[in-house]
Amino acid sequence: MKKWAILIGLSASLLGGCAATELAGQAIRSGIKDIEFNVTNGYNIQNFTNSKIAISTNTGKEVDGGMAALAMLTGRKVSNTPSQATNNVYTDMIMTEFLKKGYDTRSISDSFNAANPNDLNNYKKQGYQIVMKGNLKVESSTSAWGSMTGGNYAYSGVKEFTLKGIDTNSGKIIFIVTGSYGNPKDAKDVAKDIADAFSKKING
Repeated sequence: MKKWAILIGLSASLLGGCAATELAGQAIRSGIKDIEFNVTNGYNIQNFTNSKIAISTNTGKEVDGGMAALAMLTGRKVSNTPSQATNNVYTDMIMTEFLKKGYDTRSISDSFNAANPNDLNNYKKQGYQIVMKGNLKVESSTSAWGSMTGGNYAYSGVKEFTLKGIDTNSGKIIFIVTGSYGNPKDAKDVAKDIADAFSKKING
């Protein structure tokens, strides 16, 4: 009987150690954030400090559980191609964070083609100097911590993103912002990261 008690105790310790290791690993990965802001040669980003900005994002076609992630985010079944409504949610989140920073911003709800001079000219006529066109990669993941604390074991968020700033006057790319995370991150937090990176760069 004593031998069984010892074996059970050792097993519990090993399991506890594995759980602690997993939690520590998730904590480290959740803190990993790699964001780069690169300005195209020949442009002075400070010249766009007071620019009006139009924003459009696309979640694209996801792989490796991305469709399941989108379904979790929207609360409904999602096809192989995410709806425009889903894209607009992300766009609005980013727009909101830019508004908080004091930038005159609007979201682009219609189809926008940066290669089409008419599309760029349309926003130029409205006084927008920059059109931001972005792509977000949504992924699902699991959280041992969430499970242990009564939260969700599975969650979803943005794993990577790219965002291009296009000059409506010339059609050229002014800057590119890219980001990746150790674990998928809440879309609202990602939107804040993007706005912070832009504000920090443009204000020198």
